Amino acid sequence: MKNLSLLTALILGAALLHAQAPSPSPSTGKTPATLAETSVFSSDWGFELTYPSDWVVTDLSPVQPVIKMESELRKNCWQRLFHAKKGTPASTYLVQGETEQCLGRPLSLVDFAADTMVSLRKLHRLSNTEYGAYSIKGVSFWVLRTNAAKPDHPEDTQVLEEVIAVLPKGMVIWSAYCKDEAAQKAFEHTHLRLANGGDTEMIPASAFGAATPAENKPQEKN
Repeated sequence: MKNLSLLTALILGAALLHAQAPSPSPSTGKTPATLAETSVFSSDWGFELTYPSDWVVTDLSPVQPVIKMESELRKNCWQRLFHAKKGTPASTYLVQGETEQCLGRPLSLVDFAADTMVSLRKLHRLSNTEYGAYSIKGVSFWVLRTNAAKPDHPEDTQVLEEVIAVLPKGMVIWSAYCKDEAAQKAFEHTHLRLANGGDTEMIPASAFGAATPAENKPQEKN
């Protein structure tokens, strides 16, 4: 079993790189084509998401029932914060949150990265998997990009991207199940503004360049 210090070093290294670089400037309206017309979703979990207006958003008021997880440790802990679809066949975008109180143990980005890979491999066949990380205003993000197919339909492959961070209220995961490149780019260029003043694209261009694949890869638990 590989040492978890590899992913820890990646996250710390990304934080140092971004600390030395100037903070991203707020949006001036000159956004990528995928964000030419946008809407904004604000969450009391400590972030604001700017997304393309052609996404069809599910009404989450009142709050939807929490999502049942595979792991018994996380059963009924996840809250669905945002859910949208685009196109036919539909690409799906999902934001979920989990509190430390519900989980019953401290939230760890490193541990959750490993748990995420275990859960995904139970549900999908993964290929061409990439791992990345970045840091904005002291908040570290773990990033995953992979091709995912259902075991019983290997021909039906979609690009799965996930971004995970620990915010003051709990763990937040932004996910995209993309049927085409346009849907993938739309997710990557959605804009996050954090309650602490952090401002970033969902997946900055540098996210997958912070370290080599061996350093990016989290330890996967048995």
